[in-house]
Amino acid sequence: MAINHQSLASRQGISNNDLYDTENGGVIRIGNSLVELGFDLKSNGALTSFLDKVKGYEFLRDQQAPRSLFRLALRRKDRQIEWFDSRDAGSFHVSKKDQADSSTLVFEAASFPNRRFTVKVEVTLKAGSNVSTWHMNVAGLEEESVYQLTCPILSGVMRVGESVPGEALAVPRQGEGYVFKNPYPVVDHLPLRAGIGPDTPQVGMGEIHDRYPGSFPMQFMLYYNDRAGLYVACHDNKQNVKGFDIGKMADWEPTPVMSISHYPNEAMGRDVGFDYDTIIGVFHGDWYDGADIYKAWATRQWWCAKKLWDRDIADWMRSGVGVFQMSNYHIPVLKLDHPMSQIADVVNGLSKDIGVPLLALVFNFEGGGAWTGPAGFFPPREGEAAFREGLRQLRAAGNYGFIYMPGGNWYIEISSYSPPFNSWPQFEAQGRPNAIMDDKGEVPIAKYYGGWQSTRLCPHTEFTKRDTSELILGCLERGCTVVQIDNFPICTAEACYNVEHGHPLGYGAWWSEAWNHILAEVLKQAK
Repeated sequence: MAINHQSLASRQGISNNDLYDTENGGVIRIGNSLVELGFDLKSNGALTSFLDKVKGYEFLRDQQAPRSLFRLALRRKDRQIEWFDSRDAGSFHVSKKDQADSSTLVFEAASFPNRRFTVKVEVTLKAGSNVSTWHMNVAGLEEESVYQLTCPILSGVMRVGESVPGEALAVPRQGEGYVFKNPYPVVDHLPLRAGIGPDTPQVGMGEIHDRYPGSFPMQFMLYYNDRAGLYVACHDNKQNVKGFDIGKMADWEPTPVMSISHYPNEAMGRDVGFDYDTIIGVFHGDWYDGADIYKAWATRQWWCAKKLWDRDIADWMRSGVGVFQMSNYHIPVLKLDHPMSQIADVVNGLSKDIGVPLLALVFNFEGGGAWTGPAGFFPPREGEAAFREGLRQLRAAGNYGFIYMPGGNWYIEISSYSPPFNSWPQFEAQGRPNAIMDDKGEVPIAKYYGGWQSTRLCPHTEFTKRDTSELILGCLERGCTVVQIDNFPICTAEACYNVEHGHPLGYGAWWSEAWNHILAEVLKQAK
């Protein structure tokens, strides 16, 4: 291990007196008046301290917890994944870069067994700032590609069965927010985790693992207690794929670890830089105050360039509507529940009584039964004439039809329906060539709900673009005013390794870019 002692000598070397760095007892510390970070040199730079100086609170309170600066997964030429831990680097160098208002520690780990690559982690702290900014780079690869880089890693924030007053975790999930209070309790010597309801806990250590963009809809997670809060996030307006994780790490002892994993697209021998800002910072208050940090950044990005009211939206969205849901057909036995004419009568009558226009959310209208599609979506099961007439009656009374459609998802088979749904022939001809392909060259088929089988479609293909457009325009042409594209917004971005699709292999920003293009084109066509 080599350390540039001259650049880390003392705080006198920094021009701004709010910033300082020290080295003592094998720990390098960088700080300002608000926060201080400590890195353990004996563990090749593992983050060992994160201190809120205003509150005097040390977030990494369990000093016995295992720690690491990063974990790296490389895909070898034989397509297998091999993991590397920063603690296993044969050489480790630390240097520092100073600017007028900031200081940056640069960690370089290299000489891994039988490898020539180098991983660089840069941690920057600005004067007067409550957040540190991290950037990572992997260089010198040969016959391998980066599959996943996990950094930063915060271990020791929580201890199972030993919470501090007011301890809580807050995360965004599937368009909602979840707060877990006292997230790691122990009762009768057993660790407990959340079950399907508040009164049904299960035995075991709770874990959260999800990817952005998709089911993890925003790029941050929060820890807080009665004294201080920890903000862990990425500020990336290109929507690169990331994993946000709280739980067990690799083969470490079962202790909750907070981490962010970065998933680039894969190319053998290519250097990879994670140039967007990865953030660890502090806040005071509860989840609302922590979320305000992300809000301050997000509202400056392209997706918030215009407030909703300033966008090109329908007048009924501005004045407000209610939603009333009714099913057209029963499942799993596909028999008529509410004819479209009855749905229109009920919704129109209710709207008249309450004096509010309504969206009539029609479930289970699909030709093959609920959730079937793209094959089996149209024609509607009750028939084209009945479906169109019901929607016409809604509009005539000042109300609106509202349906869901599959977005980038192919429901192949639902054998539990009566009669069963089966679109295997259509899938083999049209779906399989355009579905995502895993690193083994296979199309992953999900099996769930007893008899349900489906797979994800790759958004980069012309088929998915055309299919999405045809389903939406088909709904509008039949008189349905509101169409929700289901699946893709709440399902995680996937990796695809089909070279015929024309996108970079693996994960990457290409997934979101493809969907952004689809939505822009469909909006243009729908007008």
